[in-house]
Amino acid sequence: MKAFITGGTGHVGSTLVEVLLNRGHEVHCLVRETSDLTFLKSLNSNKLFFQTGDLTSPDSLMVAVQEAQPDYIFHAAAAVTHWAPWKYFYDLNVLGTQYVVDAMEKISSVKKLVYVSTCGVYGYESLLDVMEDQPYGKLHNYYSKSKIMVEEYLWEKYSSGNGLPLTMIRPPSVFGPHDRMNLTEILGLIKHGRMLSPGKGDQLGSWAYTFDIADLLLHMAEDDRATGEAFNVKNADITSREIMEKLIALLDITDAKIRSIPIFLVRFVGALGSAYGKLFRRKNRPLITRHIARTVTNHHTYSIEKAKKILGWTPKFSFDDALKKTVDWFIESGTYDSL
Repeated sequence: MKAFITGGTGHVGSTLVEVLLNRGHEVHCLVRETSDLTFLKSLNSNKLFFQTGDLTSPDSLMVAVQEAQPDYIFHAAAAVTHWAPWKYFYDLNVLGTQYVVDAMEKISSVKKLVYVSTCGVYGYESLLDVMEDQPYGKLHNYYSKSKIMVEEYLWEKYSSGNGLPLTMIRPPSVFGPHDRMNLTEILGLIKHGRMLSPGKGDQLGSWAYTFDIADLLLHMAEDDRATGEAFNVKNADITSREIMEKLIALLDITDAKIRSIPIFLVRFVGALGSAYGKLFRRKNRPLITRHIARTVTNHHTYSIEKAKKILGWTPKFSFDDALKKTVDWFIESGTYDSL
């Protein structure tokens, strides 16, 4: 396989690059002049190539894809944040995807587009065991709204004319080495003694390990049964209190005490944080926003029965093993000490 990856320096993308190379595939990464290539270069592979370009520059993107002549395009690049102007999400996620498709349609070598979406398209209401045919939800932030727009665009392209060969994955909360968001925030709270739990901490959430996400992405690329389909992915469902307890145990912290905060207070502070941030046009995200409050106080779990049934796919790693590998990376890389 000759793969072209956008977002190869990101959390999911960099793991995908590593997995592809370990399996003997040729990888071309779209990178910007300012991209940090430290980890990718450390893989020391003669099958890894860098194509300079930018999602917001259709001409540079076209040249990059033409030079690579890939079999598959893995589109993992995105604006992934909970605090930025709408234009930022629209330019990178919506227009950027359209430019990727434009380039793909002009390169005859490309067999399929593999798109990394998000379980956020289902919304942030309280949801349990959501299947892929679940309608888009009502409660959203800019990130999930932009991802819905991309999905609608891609499904329209797939169903019209000859049909765009594509498949998409919808990860929930992602974790693994090189984490910059989910576990980083939780571990930061633990390190600084802010071990807080909304209510009883019994809110269930789905978590997906980056190496299992990458494994499923490869299955989706190479299996024709995945074309025209979307797939959820996860390793386990776990409550917010349980994941904090597991992290505390892996860090060997013996005097930790998790304190409960009333759910109504979390939601009130989240609404206040969002209002304050928008009123004063803060560039940095408030500690708690309305979106974060919804995320930590509602259930959000997703079914992977479709991937099991159609592709015969199951996660290779148990949640506990994957969590230990991730915490070991935080400690060994010095990332935990710097939180």
